[in-house]
Parts: sequence; structure tokens; C-alpha cells
Amino acid sequence: MEIMNENKAKFTVGELKSYLADLPDETQLVFEHGLTFYRITTRGENLEQLEFKERFLVLDNEPLLIHADDK
Repeated sequence: MEIMNENKAKFTVGELKSYLADLPDETQLVFEHGLTFYRITTRGENLEQLEFKERFLVLDNEPLLIHADDK
């Protein structure tokens, strides 16, 4: 299984499907730094954004938690 580039901010649905293709449907996914998945939002033609409840500010390639929604 090919590992996705950790620094890749954009990738295609096809790339994600390829990565997940061999995983059983029951496999759980976790997000680094304890991120909580919120929703997927359409941002344009062929562009979707994965959103998380937490908000981060990135300075000098170091993420800084600036808001956590505990709802």
C-alpha cells in the first residue's frame, strides 16, 4: 500500500480511494493531533474541503491550536 505524502495539503478522491481500497469497511480512521472530523464542504467545481471542529494556525510549519469546539 502506498503511503500518502504527509506534507500534501491537496489530493484527489481517486488517490484517497486507492489508499483506502484494501482496508476493511470496519477499519477506524483517526486524525493526527486528535482532530475531530466535522463535515465535507463543496468549495468549487471538483473541489471539496474536509473540515474539522478544531482550528489551527500554522506558523513556521508548526501547527498551533487556536480554537477547540468541545460541543
